[in-house]
Amino acid sequence: MSNNGKYFITGASDKLLKVWSSKTNVPVFQVCVNSITNHSKSFIGHSGEINKIVFTKSDGQVISVGADGIIVWKFLGDVTRDVSLLIDNYLEKKTIERDHNEKKRSGNIL
Repeated sequence: MSNNGKYFITGASDKLLKVWSSKTNVPVFQVCVNSITNHSKSFIGHSGEINKIVFTKSDGQVISVGADGIIVWKFLGDVTRDVSLLIDNYLEKKTIERDHNEKKRSGNIL
C-alpha cells in the first residue's frame, strides 16, 4: 500500500508489478522500464518471480525484489496525501487486528 493510501501494487510469478487504485480496486497504469503508457497496467522489467514490493516513504519510487535482483522504479502516480483515505485504511487495519485478536482469545485461531 502506498503511504498516502491511494495505491497498492501486486507482483508474482507473472513477472509484472500492477498498480491498482485502492478506492476502486482497478489497475490504473503501467511503467515499462522508463516510459509510461496509459493503455498498460503493469511495471515490466523483471525476468523472474517478484518476491517483495515496497513504496519509498515519499511514494516517489517503488522498489521491487525478484529472483533476478532489485529494481527501483520512479512512481508517477498521485503522491499527495488524502487524509480521509489514510483514516479509513487505518480504521480498517485496526478492525482486522481487533477481530483477529478476539478470535485468538476465543480459541478459534491457533
